[in-house]
Amino acid sequence: MEGLKKNWWKIIVIVLVSLIVDILFHQIIPANLSVPFGPSVIVEQGWLLPVAGIAILMTLGALAVVFVLLHENLPGKRSTKGLWYGISFGGLWLIGFLETCVVWGTPTMNAVSNWLPDCVPIILMSLLLGIFTARDSDPITENKVAPVLIIAAFY
Repeated sequence: MEGLKKNWWKIIVIVLVSLIVDILFHQIIPANLSVPFGPSVIVEQGWLLPVAGIAILMTLGALAVVFVLLHENLPGKRSTKGLWYGISFGGLWLIGFLETCVVWGTPTMNAVSNWLPDCVPIILMSLLLGIFTARDSDPITENKVAPVLIIAAFY
């Protein structure tokens, strides 16, 4: 909790930078969605971009808070902690996108191209959080694998 109080402004800046990177990546790599449903009320009313922006902001914020609370128990140096955390949740995000291949029969490349603009900002945010908010682990905590197992359990 001390990390949140001490680094709250860094967390907000990093989350906002990651949100901007996410938006830019979505402009470069547009979503290729092929779902068997018609447009929702949110799409018909033109609220898709604000709702998606708020949703990704809340998601990145939640991931950032979890990292700041959990990083002391992760093994390794600051950047390593952030990188592994980002890769873990980026992988979890990929599994969510690959689920559409199974459920709706969409091509795997569509899922990967839709996943990439979200994964890069997650990894970037985690790496920046590791560099600017985390501390290196001392050798005593190097063997703590419980937090890694918790993240892996979500897979």
